Amino acid sequence: MKALHIDAPFPVAVLLTCTTNLAMLIPSSPGYIGVFHAAATLSLLPFDVASGPALSFAILAHLVNVVPVSLIGAVFLLLGHDQINLNLRALRGEQAEQAAEPEAVA
Repeated sequence: MKALHIDAPFPVAVLLTCTTNLAMLIPSSPGYIGVFHAAATLSLLPFDVASGPALSFAILAHLVNVVPVSLIGAVFLLLGHDQINLNLRALRGEQAEQAAEPEAVA
């Protein structure tokens, strides 16, 4: 909010977090496009924030929250399963093997 020169107290940021998270419970498009922006914009309007800066904040906040996670996910997806061994069956198998091994008595 400070980057967009929105002078609102800290509790408004907490309110924004709550309202945008609750708004994401509403079924919507992937990435919550529209629902997130409406919730953030409408949450700022009662605090004397004009609709333009409120919508700008909503778009910027959404980009900051979605883009890094999407890029990290894309990198993991492009690397493939050969490079990243995160297989649930393999993890369960390792746990079963560890449980079946008798403990060494010292």
